[in-house]
Amino acid sequence: MSGLRGWRLGAFLVLLCLSNIYVSVNCTRNAAVPDRPKDDYPKLAWGKTNEPWAHKVFESLVAGVHNSAHKFLHATLRKAESGTLQVPLAIDIMLIGFEGSGGFRYRLDEVALQKFLYRSFPNYRPSCMETGRELEVSVKLAYAVRHVDSARLTELEQGLHSALQLVEDKNGHKVYDVEATKVEPIFDAIYKDSFQNDKSVHEPYVLFVVNPDKRRILDKSAQTPVPPLESITDAVIEEQEARFTYRYMYQGGGTAAAWVGAGRFAVVDLGAGPCVFGRLGVSEGTVGPGALPRLGPLLSMYTHETTKLPASDPAGREAAQSARARHVIGAISTLAVSAVKHLFAPDMRAETLDFAQRVLMPVIVLRNHHAFDPLAPGHAHSLDLNLIRSEAKSMLQGRQELVVVEGTHSLHEHERLSLAVAHAVTSVSTATTGADGHYSLQTRAILDSQVLLDEMHRAADMLASGLIGLKEPDLATAFYDPDIPLDDKIERGSAARSPGTRVVPVYVVSLAGTPADLLLDGEALVAGGRDLVMALQLVTNASSVHDDAPAVPLRFLSEGQVAKVRPQDTTRHIVAGVASALAGIASPTERWSTLHGRRQESYMWAVGAHPFGPFSNSSSMGAIFKDSAQRNDILSRTDTALRQVREALREVDGFVAKYMRRPFGDTVNASAATESWLDQLYHDPDRKHAPLPHTIVQQMETELKVLERLFIKLSKMLYNHNMKEAKTLASSTLITTHTFSKFVRDQIDKANDALRCCRLEHTMPQHSMAYTYAAILVAGITVYWMVIYFAQPKQRDRYHYGRY
Repeated sequence: MSGLRGWRLGAFLVLLCLSNIYVSVNCTRNAAVPDRPKDDYPKLAWGKTNEPWAHKVFESLVAGVHNSAHKFLHATLRKAESGTLQVPLAIDIMLIGFEGSGGFRYRLDEVALQKFLYRSFPNYRPSCMETGRELEVSVKLAYAVRHVDSARLTELEQGLHSALQLVEDKNGHKVYDVEATKVEPIFDAIYKDSFQNDKSVHEPYVLFVVNPDKRRILDKSAQTPVPPLESITDAVIEEQEARFTYRYMYQGGGTAAAWVGAGRFAVVDLGAGPCVFGRLGVSEGTVGPGALPRLGPLLSMYTHETTKLPASDPAGREAAQSARARHVIGAISTLAVSAVKHLFAPDMRAETLDFAQRVLMPVIVLRNHHAFDPLAPGHAHSLDLNLIRSEAKSMLQGRQELVVVEGTHSLHEHERLSLAVAHAVTSVSTATTGADGHYSLQTRAILDSQVLLDEMHRAADMLASGLIGLKEPDLATAFYDPDIPLDDKIERGSAARSPGTRVVPVYVVSLAGTPADLLLDGEALVAGGRDLVMALQLVTNASSVHDDAPAVPLRFLSEGQVAKVRPQDTTRHIVAGVASALAGIASPTERWSTLHGRRQESYMWAVGAHPFGPFSNSSSMGAIFKDSAQRNDILSRTDTALRQVREALREVDGFVAKYMRRPFGDTVNASAATESWLDQLYHDPDRKHAPLPHTIVQQMETELKVLERLFIKLSKMLYNHNMKEAKTLASSTLITTHTFSKFVRDQIDKANDALRCCRLEHTMPQHSMAYTYAAILVAGITVYWMVIYFAQPKQRDRYHYGRY
């Protein structure tokens, strides 16, 4: 009996040891998984209630925002590079025609889609396209997915029916164009009705995903029943497609199934297209038939797979239905992720924006002809200066003042610029195959934008100041007189007022007598940088003011046709260049890929209310891009502030580590690695030998807590689109971080001066917890085997008797 008890005791000790090892291993594994997506998400009911949904979502994310701010400000030197400040952003996915009344009577599980979005793409970290560096701010995405009432689907189908314009008829298959601006008011109404009772948020971003019944678009009274999804055949799909195709244009530009609205929304129509467009000869960024999840081919594919299964295999049929649903959810999620990266939370073109109080934008026309003045209104080549001025004002930062002046110069009056234009004209050759299969070499003249920009940069101040001096002498004195004192005294906590003037000249080079297809770098009418915009205007017939030059072919294709641009219509391209220069707005057709380390193109959102790219025809900026201009200003200030704080904390950690690793007796263990040196000093006020006085450490911690509260408040303002208040707070935060960094550096300099009288010596530690742990382990193993040995006397005696 005693042997049995001893055996049980030994087994218990073994199980106890194994359980401790298992728990330790699991804790280690769990700790090694960073920010694993959770299954929980805001389960908040939609509907027209008095409860602000967006406010509830933000309240559910406050803990994560607070945690990210605390981690960023208190991260160790080893973990500092991985932490970012999280800013929540609400993305609403509105499904139209997915509750069983749209195309193919398909039903989509909105809860499953929302869960998948939260798990697959919970956050996103924008980058700077100029440097490729990721920002210190990441976007925490809060998704909401819901169905729109079927009455809205009927209204939209009727609007599409009225907007159909026949452009082609191929053997009974008709192709229609739909002007998106004619159906855009329907989406505006849905948007306003959805958020009219939510006063806590200022118009969140919405992605409309539409699944219309194409038969009802063509014939309002069509009520042909649709068979179940499991029995859809190719004949049924052909019937549902109604033998016609429609695609969207926006203000006459582009042919696409997805477009960007003038409000805070974008639209994806799964019934439109398929559309094919992109860069000629390049697969990257091209929008093809598989870019959108067309339900017809997708359902047909899974129907063929299901028919191969025997009737006695219900589990296989259920698995096929589940795979079909996951396929649709994954495809729609891909569209949502693309919208986030290119529209709702895009990259910034410039890392740091100029915070000058005044912006001077001289519009300077350089022409080599006297046929007309592009600044004069009323002819085919006129520039819309009022529109340019209006769009530029919408992209200003805070209390900036915009002054626009214009003037026309003869190009031959500026020798260096004339030489630069002549020098910039070069040629490129491409090899093409003819009908006979032989290669032929085609040469095309282009303008090298880098050569022109370099010369324009050098002449910018001279031309701008001379132009202002002739047109507005008072402005010349105000903007260029160096004797005017600048008030650079900024009180702590007040809004940032960076004195000075930023000059962003806009050069319009109007050329006659050049090749008709001459373009900047062979594909654009505008080029520019952070402080300069240059636009090209081509004149085919210099003797006619009302000359309407033919469109110039580009290296882009749309629906099998070469995309073209009108060389005399320069206003749209100037607006695009000004948006990039003033506000750092990136084109929705490109983004920075951290995986590839370069820019990548995608033309999914090339059509809509924006002036960017070859497929757009709008000269004004939509609300999404105006928000980007304001957000870029705030994120630029916040990113600068966070980098200053991080650099200051890095200096503190480096200084303290220098004098605490080992001279003052501190040991390196696992617990000390979880907090920064500043936190260790703060939580150890009784330390006898500290490199920094505890009062200084306490003051630093207090400043960090103030910054933490400021960052959390700023996140809430950005979430609610309170751009004006967020700009003021971002400016105050930038000043506070600058003061904090200066204070930290001053204290470190003082401490270094005080420690110059000391000599730093490094010695090996005299004690270590490793020896203690080893001794405990050896003692435990010894006790364990002694218990096993002495608990079984009978078996031990029988073993000895057997030997003799």
